[in-house]
Amino acid sequence: MNQTVEQQIQEEQYSFPYHHLVTFGRFNNQKTLHGGLNYFGYVSRLITIISGLEWKSLLDIGCGDGKLIYELAPKLRDRNLTGLDYSKKAISFATAFNFENTNTKFFSSYDDINNQQFDCITLVETLEHIKDNEVAPLAESIYSLLAPNGMFVICVPTTNDPLNVKHFRHYDEDLVIKSFPKLKILSSEYCINNSWLFYWVVWFSGKFGKLPGVNQLALIIGKKYFFKANPKNGSHIICVFQKKSYG
Repeated sequence: MNQTVEQQIQEEQYSFPYHHLVTFGRFNNQKTLHGGLNYFGYVSRLITIISGLEWKSLLDIGCGDGKLIYELAPKLRDRNLTGLDYSKKAISFATAFNFENTNTKFFSSYDDINNQQFDCITLVETLEHIKDNEVAPLAESIYSLLAPNGMFVICVPTTNDPLNVKHFRHYDEDLVIKSFPKLKILSSEYCINNSWLFYWVVWFSGKFGKLPGVNQLALIIGKKYFFKANPKNGSHIICVFQKKSYG
């Protein structure tokens, strides 16, 4: 597979499974992922949303090092979770970290899925890494892989933040909806207020996370003032879609 410059940057970052530096449940960033509080904020919201949906099988497209599945799988032992990512390096990390989660599988090719359909598909901080001419084919693949009345959850960075060097584009609600014309939008919400004050808290947590009490203080501040956001200041948008039923 020929990778774009943006995809090569992402691949190089998988020299270490950096998402696993952040501990959920009781927030802990002592291993120090700079930006860990930001990541905790939107992923913890995603975990709540996804766990509350009705599904038995889930496919996480662009699963990376498998952190989202790692957090979901132990809580949802009666459900099957599959991760898919083009990066074989990332899939190796995902498989290793989830070796005790027997309800998980990880693949690096669509061919490995064997045309299976899923009750829920997630696409978390992934669509912005996809080239413009590949977005529509991806949307069509997601539609085909979704079971009837299946749920689709997507999280992307918004246009409130500057374009990242490894991203092709950022999103607002309208662009997300237009990207998946065959799916019915059920809900959308913005999260992570992009105030400079929050990013100072994020920096402080990443810099001094090993000091006693820093993580919990940062979490309290984040939850109270910054995790919730609106269309004008949100750094991420989470949308929930459903596959339309014509029967």
